[in-house]
Amino acid sequence: MKKDKWILGLLFILLPLLSGCTTSDDVHRIFTGKTWKLTYISKGKGGAWYRFPNTSDSDYTAYGPSTGTRRFTITFNGAESDHVVSGSFSTAGTVSTNGTWSANGESKAFSAKISGGATLEKGDKLAAIIKDAISNADKYSGDEMNLFLHFTYEKDRIFLAFAPVKE
Repeated sequence: MKKDKWILGLLFILLPLLSGCTTSDDVHRIFTGKTWKLTYISKGKGGAWYRFPNTSDSDYTAYGPSTGTRRFTITFNGAESDHVVSGSFSTAGTVSTNGTWSANGESKAFSAKISGGATLEKGDKLAAIIKDAISNADKYSGDEMNLFLHFTYEKDRIFLAFAPVKE
């Protein structure tokens, strides 16, 4: 009787391991169903803004979370098939455009293609960089609360950091 209880207990412990694990992200849950707001563009950890050539401190403080007058948001829509989500996106704020996108939950690959042109807020030196970054992003990381789109700028690996807009 003790042996049966021991075996039953062992099965309950091993059940989560035997039920199958996946290393794939739930890309649909990460990207869709929310609007993402750009919080910073960085090269490394710590959230410090990457300093692009020909920009000044005021270009970055304009995006500040409490006092900034500029913003960039992106909304993804799409459907999932075999760990890949693809669909359309639209942006608002300093860059207004739309296009198509795709993300792979297993390889973390990301791609986006802007349809037609983009309207850039006049005087915003970062707007063109943001537009190009969306078009050149090739990888994503993060989860439902933090999204990072990675791209190469000159020889540096940079990322756009996003947080969901609180309704």
